[in-house]
Amino acid sequence: MRVVHIIMNRRRSRILVPLDGSELAEGVLPHVRDLAKRLHARVHLVQVLEVSVPELMVYSTAASAEAMEQATEKDRKEAEGYLSQLASRWQAEALDVFWEAVQGRAADMIVELAHSDKADLVAMSTHGRSGLGKLVFGSVADEVLREVGIPVLLARPQARAK
Repeated sequence: MRVVHIIMNRRRSRILVPLDGSELAEGVLPHVRDLAKRLHARVHLVQVLEVSVPELMVYSTAASAEAMEQATEKDRKEAEGYLSQLASRWQAEALDVFWEAVQGRAADMIVELAHSDKADLVAMSTHGRSGLGKLVFGSVADEVLREVGIPVLLARPQARAK
């Protein structure tokens, strides 16, 4: 596996794992856990909190600014609770893991964190969109893959049994 070879030839490996709290995003976690155990890597779990354009429009008045701040704080606390629980489970397995919730545009923040952390690998799930869906919605994974400049492990969603 080429990614493993690249990582093993450097200092202690660092893996950045963007999550959004969904089951789909967590699909990459078994792969990351396996790599982290094999490579004794440090894992950085991150959730990027984005504010959408419709939300900004709703909160555009001065009276609504406080409501937006409260909503943002609520989202941050939920993300921190989620990440803290995940990290605790992994720490119980003696894995070196830390976490944070950050605010910004997802792809930009993932690339920025990968560089500031000196990450060796970004591991994330992809929605697996193609064609019109990808054109309309874009793809955070696709943008990270193009911009980050380090190896990216993309896990596709598993087919669900009907």
